[in-house]
Amino acid sequence: GNKIHLVLKTENIPDVVSLKKILPAGLPVYLAVNGKGILHKKIAASAANDAQALLAKVLPNTTVADFYVQHLAAGSELLVSVVRIILLDDILETLRDFSIVSCTLGS
Repeated sequence: GNKIHLVLKTENIPDVVSLKKILPAGLPVYLAVNGKGILHKKIAASAANDAQALLAKVLPNTTVADFYVQHLAAGSELLVSVVRIILLDDILETLRDFSIVSCTLGS
């Protein structure tokens, strides 16, 4: 039917080779990326919530062309997460053999 079943939840997988041993082939993967290179910051919510405005509040003097920006509402604040595009794209390229259906910054 229309149910979601959690087949496997694991953390701290050291490398892609280990992941390939653990993960059954063909399963859709929801990827949560955290750790070195990912910056999280709570900021006050405002009318200007476009990616460039949010990035400027987290990392002034940077351009959105170099970063992926994610934000989640948390009451009157936003939790903004940023990562360099090149870093996340490298991770996704390494995992290209998997069926990644969604990717989020943070757990």
